[in-house]
Amino acid sequence: MSEEAREIYQRVIDVLSDALLEGDFSKFGPYFTLPHVMQTLSGTLRMEDEDELRRSFEGFSASLKAHRATHYIRLTDQAEFETPDRIVGEHTSHILRNAIYLAPAYPNRLVLDRVDGVWKVGNALNAIGNTTWPVLLPKVPTNPKLPEQKDTIGDEDP
Repeated sequence: MSEEAREIYQRVIDVLSDALLEGDFSKFGPYFTLPHVMQTLSGTLRMEDEDELRRSFEGFSASLKAHRATHYIRLTDQAEFETPDRIVGEHTSHILRNAIYLAPAYPNRLVLDRVDGVWKVGNALNAIGNTTWPVLLPKVPTNPKLPEQKDTIGDEDP
């Protein structure tokens, strides 16, 4: 695993987690390319523009607050440079209220693309069963595994 790729990936997911807990879209939005595609175990969700991304962010952030989440910890499992301007990585998400899990830990995969010097999430795969966006609290199956990536995700423009 490339240590530099891992550090970049972890830095990005830390910023995103903190922004969600703080309810601060100004820290969140700049880290996404649009349209943003998120694939779950139940289907593919697509956010076409900043307004859709903001509504999704606000819904998930409000849900974390309503469930009194105190920690949204995402730990990098692996990350590699696919090209000098693309990192593909996987991490495990942990959502807690103090030391109590609000949902089981679950795996995720993000593609980060460097755009004008900023690493941005191009698309995401999440091992959750939610069928709508925003995700209010992840529905995590027993022993979650990432969904198989559909070819259409790789064909999307970042």
